[in-house]
Amino acid sequence: MRSAVVTAVVLLLVLVHIQADLKQRIRHNCKTLYPAKPCGDGWYRIDVYRCAKYFKTARTFRDADNNCRHVRGHLVSMHNSVEYSQVLCLAFRANQRKDHFWIGGRSKYLWHSFQWTDKTPFEFERWAFLQPDKEPGEECVEMNYETWGYWNNAVCSGRKYYVCARRM
Repeated sequence: MRSAVVTAVVLLLVLVHIQADLKQRIRHNCKTLYPAKPCGDGWYRIDVYRCAKYFKTARTFRDADNNCRHVRGHLVSMHNSVEYSQVLCLAFRANQRKDHFWIGGRSKYLWHSFQWTDKTPFEFERWAFLQPDKEPGEECVEMNYETWGYWNNAVCSGRKYYVCARRM
């Protein structure tokens, strides 16, 4: 029994070290490869045409999407690794606690396929291991699941921070 406890503590310390190392790598990459490019009023460039903003008000997916539309945008969509990295860095700079947050993905036909709320093609993804799963009611996509930047399908009524994107 004692060796099991020691093993569990050592494993926990290794996992904490791995997470701290990952956080350091993200910090370095965000500073050197994906520096913040302000668009004004808390918005930051994520591609040639769009700027995004991290909102620290926990909302349901629907309410977050409605708020994004209110500011002339949508929940953020990502179409390649550069946009993904820009969104990850935006979230990292805004909140280093690794809270889960809504992005603009939503399942179309009960877990068979996903679409972006801005109607752009859903051709890029960063799902966590064994995600998306087929849990009932998990139709919306969150980011920062288990590890920084990974995606998960989640229940849409959950309240989370979120990222909006809009054309600038």
